[in-house]
Amino acid sequence: MDLFVVIALLVVLSAFYSYINARFIKLPGTIGIVTLAISVSVITILVDSLYPSVAKYLTELAVGINFSRTVLNIMLGFLLFSSSFSLNTRRLKKKCVLYLY
Repeated sequence: MDLFVVIALLVVLSAFYSYINARFIKLPGTIGIVTLAISVSVITILVDSLYPSVAKYLTELAVGINFSRTVLNIMLGFLLFSSSFSLNTRRLKKKCVLYLY
């Protein structure tokens, strides 16, 4: 599977999970997305036991992705970048000053 396709698939999937979380579940962002991802994983396992032909396609799709490369080289950068937006720098500075003295 091409790297561009993997990135596009991950971005679309995470945007869909974020939309479902914001619209219906209304949990904090990361908790809602992880909850949805776990739910979809459990549903995929159930589909595997009921319809092996669909599971074969999903297995071939998953085998084609190098997950360690995808997570470390692509997703980690986006996660760190997005977390920097929600970082309270005043609070961090206050905590660092307390630990230095």
